[in-house]
Amino acid sequence: MLRNNNKGFTLIELTVVLVILAIVGTMVYSLVGSGTKAYKEISENSDEQSDARIAMSYITMRLRQNDFTGGYEVRSNTMLVIKDTYGNDKYRLYKDSDSVFLVEDTGQRITAVNIAKINSISFQDTGNGVEISITYGNENKTLDTMITMRSDK
Repeated sequence: MLRNNNKGFTLIELTVVLVILAIVGTMVYSLVGSGTKAYKEISENSDEQSDARIAMSYITMRLRQNDFTGGYEVRSNTMLVIKDTYGNDKYRLYKDSDSVFLVEDTGQRITAVNIAKINSISFQDTGNGVEISITYGNENKTLDTMITMRSDK
């Protein structure tokens, strides 16, 4: 009596398994790739929004520190000048045209400090405060606020 004792797999079985593994591998690769892409986009958006919020917070802090009559002046819609108690320029806050930063300086370019990356900024004097609009990010998103001063202009 002869036994047909074939142990192993046929070529067709191996080919089917390889095709199935290739399909599953492609699906896993696509899933990981899209997850990585989403993570990068969210991280970039978060960084951009963080810079805009830092800029807004910094401007608000400077205005609140100098909340007295004549403590600020809006110049040319793109520059906010913080004054000292004698009416002299103390700080200038503006978007530097040569870079992507909100800049604070004391009137001497050497002492300029880069605060945060933004696309543009505008200030509007409302008489009892300042409206601030910051544009940031690749999609030109906007962050707006209105700061009302306790003192008279």
